[in-house]
Order: sequence, then structure tokens, then C-alpha cells
Amino acid sequence: MFPNTARRLLFSQLRKTPTARCFSSADKEFLVINAVGPDRLGIVSGLTELVVEKGGNVGESQASRLGSHFGLMMLVSVPKSATQELQDAVKA
Repeated sequence: MFPNTARRLLFSQLRKTPTARCFSSADKEFLVINAVGPDRLGIVSGLTELVVEKGGNVGESQASRLGSHFGLMMLVSVPKSATQELQDAVKA
């Protein structure tokens, strides 16, 4: 588990406004999260932890290393009540 200060440091070099697209079902929202930034340890686990903390699940993900940079796209599902909270946490 990452404390909030470590989480902020972990994501501080990711693109300042990660992209999140929403799709809905009856009780949950599906989000596509895109992140690009310098490659380092813990990016995937940190984002996954944010999703799980909000009661969500990671459905599919695609990650790639591009030289010294890292790209990640995740399809996640979260309860509708936690959608905005997760979007805010990812952007923080």
C-alpha cells in the first residue's frame, strides 16, 4: 500500500491530465484510463491499487515500454458512486 504522499510522488511525472472515458451499465461505470510518462517501478501497481480502493476491478490492460517512457491503458469498472472519486484520484 502506498501512502498518499508516495502515491503523489509516484504519479507526479505521469501526464498531468490522464485521460478517462466513461461507459455505463446498470450498477457500474466502465472507465478507460490512459497514462504516459517516464518508466519506473510501481506505476501499474499504484494505479491498480487506486481502482481497488474505490471498489473497482481492472478488466483488461495494455502496457508498453517506449524507450525510457511507459504507456498504459486500463479498462476498469467501478461502482457508479465511486466514479468521480476515482477520476479525481487518478488526476491528483
